[in-house]
Parts: sequence; structure tokens; C-alpha cells
Amino acid sequence: MITCPKCKKEYDASWKVCIKCNVSLIDDNMTPEAKNEIISIKTALTKLSERINLLEYSLKARKAESVPAPKAVPEVTPEIEAARRELRIKEKPTFKEEIVEEVIEEAKEVKREPVIPKKKWSESFEQMLGGKLFNKLGILAVVIGVALLIGYSFKYLGPIGKIAIGYAFGLGILIFGNHIEKRENFSIYGKTLIGGGWAITYFTTYAMHHIPVVQLIQSPILGILLLMGVSIATVLHIYRYKSELATAFSYLLIFITLMISPVTLYTMLTAALVAISLIFFMYKERWAKFGFYGMAMTYITYAGWLFSVQNTTTGMREFLVASGFLGLYWTIFIIATFLIRDEDNGDEFFGIREKIHLLNTLAASFLMFLVLENGFMRYAQPSLLILAGLYLGLTAISYLIKRRSLYIISSTFSILFTLIFLSMKYTGYPLTASYIILAQVILLAGIMFKESYWRIFSFGFLLLIIGKIFFIDFYVAKNAILLNNISKRTLLLTFAFAVYLIDHIVYTILQKKNLLTTTEKDHPAILSYAYVLIYMVGTWLDLPKVLTAPAWAGLGVVLLQIGISTNNNHQRLQGYILGIGSFVRLLMSNMTIEGGMGSISYRLLSTIPVLMLFYYCLMILNDEKTKAILKDAERKMGVLYPYMVFVALMFLTRYEAPEGMVAPTWGIIALIYSFVGVKSKQAHYLSISSLAAISAAVRAIFINLFAGRYLVGVSTVNIMYPIFTIGALYIGNIIYLTGKEKLIGIEAVGEGPKKHLRSPRLIFGLAATILLTTLLAVKLKDVSLTIGLGLEGLMLFLAGFGLKDKNWRIYGLIVLLLTLLKAFLVDLRQLSTLYYILSLIALGLALLFVSFIYTKYKDKIKKLI
Repeated sequence: MITCPKCKKEYDASWKVCIKCNVSLIDDNMTPEAKNEIISIKTALTKLSERINLLEYSLKARKAESVPAPKAVPEVTPEIEAARRELRIKEKPTFKEEIVEEVIEEAKEVKREPVIPKKKWSESFEQMLGGKLFNKLGILAVVIGVALLIGYSFKYLGPIGKIAIGYAFGLGILIFGNHIEKRENFSIYGKTLIGGGWAITYFTTYAMHHIPVVQLIQSPILGILLLMGVSIATVLHIYRYKSELATAFSYLLIFITLMISPVTLYTMLTAALVAISLIFFMYKERWAKFGFYGMAMTYITYAGWLFSVQNTTTGMREFLVASGFLGLYWTIFIIATFLIRDEDNGDEFFGIREKIHLLNTLAASFLMFLVLENGFMRYAQPSLLILAGLYLGLTAISYLIKRRSLYIISSTFSILFTLIFLSMKYTGYPLTASYIILAQVILLAGIMFKESYWRIFSFGFLLLIIGKIFFIDFYVAKNAILLNNISKRTLLLTFAFAVYLIDHIVYTILQKKNLLTTTEKDHPAILSYAYVLIYMVGTWLDLPKVLTAPAWAGLGVVLLQIGISTNNNHQRLQGYILGIGSFVRLLMSNMTIEGGMGSISYRLLSTIPVLMLFYYCLMILNDEKTKAILKDAERKMGVLYPYMVFVALMFLTRYEAPEGMVAPTWGIIALIYSFVGVKSKQAHYLSISSLAAISAAVRAIFINLFAGRYLVGVSTVNIMYPIFTIGALYIGNIIYLTGKEKLIGIEAVGEGPKKHLRSPRLIFGLAATILLTTLLAVKLKDVSLTIGLGLEGLMLFLAGFGLKDKNWRIYGLIVLLLTLLKAFLVDLRQLSTLYYILSLIALGLALLFVSFIYTKYKDKIKKLI
């Protein structure tokens, strides 16, 4: 808006002078661009007002049923001038674009054609059938009939008569079609006749040399020249009309005439010439779909010829002819693919060009397969190599001209042909190795040329190769031994492991440099699992049993360390999996291995390294910096490793130690874990020591004290083993007693079994007491057993005061109570009077002593309790 500098009245940009003050509204300092814009807006406004006046004038004229409105703009009258002035006063948009758009929309409304009522389906169907389809079917029938007439051996017609009939039909239909095409409403009909006339003329010329019953021309060169002349004439004539439909129909008729005649090598060459002329139209008139028409008709003609020569001579010459013509057709339509312009292609990535390229490849490949199946299978391998090379060349050309969709299709088929060649050339492990090498070539190309499709293809191919290794190679191919007792399977798995490891490293580097697409973001992790799986299976199958578990544990430690240093969740998980796998392997296989190296058994050689690696993992996981990056689930692995070490130690001593020494050894293990539990202040060590104490006591009772048949007979095993076990368990209990202040808040935490296992003071003392009581019951009899149990109870009771532990006192009281029950229930019936009296007196004195202690020191005992 423009404001008058004097009266402050606002005007739009079309006003030059204030109507109230007669003051100029145009700023002399206004830029030329602004002035031009004002002039343009004013011009648009003038056109708009004139259009309105014209419409109003036309409306008045129609109402008065007078002569139609004149085409010229009416003369400007005073009324129109007043209307213009009034229009200027009204507020209008100030932007030129808005006014021009209004003018354009108004013009569209004026020029809009009246709505034509929709025809009924029956009328549309009738017009389509009678007006469009029947003329094409009719001329098609005429063309086929004339072609058959020429080839049919009439009794009274010679070659000249048949050829004359053919030309008469062809040229007659051509002339009539050319004449009628110029009439109104007969354009399509006439073009259909023109196409049919040329098709008959073409076939008649073709028959003059190639069909024996009407052969008038002996020279093949002259026959080809005549065909070329007719083809050129056809092209030039049809080109005048620039009708895609008519041209396509004409070519259809030409190909049909070729297919219904005896198909020979000249037919194949003629089909090639027709296809070339068709591609000319495709490029010249920008009819991209012509590639589909030509390809379909040409390959169908070739298939007809191929079936006609089936089961004939299968020498080198015949193969070169068959593959040569197929290669010629393939080349024609490859050229057509590159001739299609981008604006005619349709879809940006998968348009007509790509569809033609894909269908051309599929059709040519299928026909090549039929050729090879027709007695030429010995040429399959070189043919596949040639095809792979051709499509590799197409890939390079497409890449240079920046046609991504084309080089993706070409490279895919080049890879597929190479795969088929390798499958025919190799079997078993060499085939797998060749597949792996091919995958690396594809991956390298994807990295060098920054093409994600090739990298993704290589990745998918590598996953399929893993499936082949695990589900085919292990069961089908023979594991032949090579030099130095190294098998083919070992070499293959070593090679595969190295390749997948290198690929994982390469993908990791690409990921750090942000060179991977969203689709590829998971590839490094998946490849890492792939090489770990290959490693585990390979070492399991081909390494000696004694080395398998250490090999798994070793790689597990390496991966865990890498995963922690790089904060990679996947590699840490792989380290955990390998660690657990090595533990399971120890229990299931390594513990039963017989033999050894000198005096060292294979069990020790395989278990000790694994246990050392487990402890190294514990050191890593317990580091404070490491804990900061670990997830909650991973922190539990720091608890799982000690349990695995404990179980492996227990099994190792079970198989390595003499039968009688197992329980004392387990007692020592429990004693060691009691030291570790107090020093580390970690709850899981309390549970582990409790489990070791229970295991030692149970082992000593059922193996060292009782014979193999539980509770039947007395064992002859040395009594010192159980005594040694009892001592170890009591010492472990004392260790926990002395360090109980350090374990406040850790002991007896949780519910159920977890809570009891974290009460090692209770479990150690109880296990030792049960074992001691069982030992006395087994080794003593009659009154000596009663006296021994009484002394045991009394000693435990007194030790409970000395150690200030109620559990020991309770153990002593329970033993004394059991001794009293034995005296009344067993000794009374089995012992003689003297022995019974002695045992009863001894027990009574022990009970009196206990009562005396409680009576005299009751205040101190209350404090202790």
C-alpha cells in the first residue's frame, strides 16, 4: 500500500496521484524493478476488467437472444470507464502473481468445454468392438490368409501366379488404406489397412526367395536386398503418419507373416532387420514401449526356429549359428535399452528402460538354456563365462554413463552367471571357497565404487554360504586328509573364519567413517556372529577334544576385552557365549578324556587354562571403569564366572583325585572360598562356599563312611579322610565367625534357598556336625557311641561359648538331646545293665554340667544370646 504524504490516505500500487490532494504518490527514488512490477500489475488489472466487461456484455446479449457476443473487445463507453474507476477504488491484491492467477483461472472458466454425458457400457463396448477391434482382426485374418495362400500348392497356379496374388492383395489394400485414411473418422481404420498391406507386400517379397513353392529369385543377396527395400519403404511410409498404434500393428503383421512361413536362417536374419527398423522408430519417435513389442516378436520368432531344428546335428557350426543369432537379437535390444531417453522412461529407477533390459536378459537366458539343452550342453561353461563377461562390460558402461538401475541389473546377472559357472565347475569344499572369493570381489567393488547394492548383495551371499557350510558341506563332502594331517574341512573353515573376520573389520571401519547406509548398519554385528560361529564349529569338529574348550575360552576372552575397550555390546555378548560354551564343553567332554602327557592328564591340560581365563574375565568385569559401561544383565556375568570356575574345580577333583580324597579336597575348596568370601565381601562367594561345604559333607558321608550301597555295611576307607574334611569345614566356620563384622549386610540376604546359602556360618557348622555325628555312629558301638556322642555335644556346647556363636551351642544341645534319646530308646533294649548304667551316668553328668553352666552364667548367657 502507498500512503499519501499529505492527507495520509492509503492507496494500492496502481495509483499515481491522490484524488483528494492531487499529490503524486510515486516515489522518485523507487527502483526500476518496483516500477516495472507496478506497470505489470496495472496491465493485469486492465485485462481483468476488460474480461469482466466482455463477460457481462455476452451475458446481456444471450438474455436478449440477440446476435452472439463479438470476438473483439467492446468499445469503451462512459459506463465502462466508471466501472473501471470504481474497480480501482476497491481494495485489490498487491502482488502481481495473485492477479495473474485470477486472470488465468477466469480464462479457464470461459474456455471450459461442456460436460459430455457418459455413454452406457453397451454403447462403449459396441464402438470398441465394431470400430476398433474388428478392423484389426479383419486385416490380421486377411494377412494370414494371403500368406497361407502363397505357400499353399495350388494345382493350377504356379509361383508367378501366387506371387502376383500376394502383390495384388498387398498393394491393393495398401492403396485403399492410404486413400481412406484421409477421410474424417477413418484415420485409424485406414492406418490399419496400410499396416496390413505392407505386411502382405513384405511377406510376398520374402516368399520370392525363401519359400520353395514360390521361389522366383535364386540369389540370396538379391532376396535380402529386395526385403531391405520393402522394409525401408514400409518405414518411410508409416513414418509419415507418426502413429504408434498403426506402426506397432504393422510390425505385428510382419512378424506374423514370418512365423507362419517355414522358418529358416534367412527368416532369422530378416527378423533381425525388422527389429532394427523397429528400434529406429522407438528412438526417432520416442516410443519407448516399442522395445517390448520388438523383443516379444523377435524372440518368439527365434523360439519357433529353435524348435524347428530340434534334434538335428549338434556340432560346433550349429551351436555358433544358434547362439550367434540369439546374441544378435540380444545386442539389438541392449542398444535399444541405452537409446531410451530419461524423459520417456517413466519411473526414475525402474521404468521402461529397466524393464526392457530385465526382460531381454531373462528371455535371452531362457532361450540360451534351450539351445544348450538341445545337444550343446558341452558348451555350457564357456557360454556362461561369456555371458558373465558381457554383463560385466554392460555394468561398466552403465556405471560410466551414470545409469544406476542398469548397472545394478547387469551386475546382478553377471554375478548369477558366474555362480552357475562355478557350480558346474566345482563341487564340495572348492565350490564353497570359490563362492567366498566371489563374495569378496563383490564387496570390494561395492567399497571401491561406493555402491551399497553390491555390498548388500555380498553380505546376503555370505550368509547363504554359511548355510551351505553347515547344512551341506559337513554332511555331503568327504573330509579328505591333506598334508600333515590337515583336512580339507579344516582348511575351508580356517579360510572362511579369516574372511568373515576381515569383512567384519572392514564393515566396522566403514561404519566409523559413516559410509554405510541405514540398511547396512547391522551388517558388522551379524558378520561378527558369523565368524564366531564358524570358529566354534570348526574347533569342535577338527581340534583334539582336549583343546576345544581352551580354544573357545581363549577367543571368548579376546572378544570380551575388545568389547569392553570399544564398548561393543555384540562382541561382549560373543565373549560371554564362548565362555559359557567352553564351560559346557569341559563338563560334557573334557572331564571324561583318558590319557595325558607324561604324568599330567588331559583333564588338567584342558581345565586349568580355561579356569585361568575365567579368572582373568573376572578381573576385567570387576574393574570399576568396566562396570560403568556394562548393562544390568552383563553385570550378572561377573557372578556366573565364579560359579563356572567352582563347578569346573569340583568336577576336576572328582575325576583327578583318588576316590577317598575327593571329600577332603572339596573341604579344602570350601575352606579356600571361605577366605575369598570374607576378603572380597561378595555375596556369591558365600553361596559358593556353602555349596562346597554341603558337597564335601555329602560326599564324605555316602562315599567315605558308607559302602557303595547307602546305609548298608561299613566302609573300609581310611577314617582320616572324613576327619580331615570335618576339620576343614569347622575351620571354614571359624573363618566366617572371625570375619562376621565384615559381612554385615551381605550374609543371609534374600529369600528361600538363596538366603540359606548366604549363611555360610550356619551351613559350615551344620555340615561338619552332621558329618562328625555320622562318623561316630559308623565307627563306635554300644556304650562307646553314647559316650562319644555325649562328648561331641559337650565339646560343641563349650566351643559355642568360646567362639561366642549360638549355632555351635545349639549344635551341642541337639547332639546331647539325641544322645539322651538313644540312651532311653536304644541302649535300654540292647545294652547289658552295666553298660547301660555307665552310659546313662555319663550322659547325666554331661547334662548336669550343661545345666550348671547355664545356671551360673545365666546373665552372661543372656547377653550372648
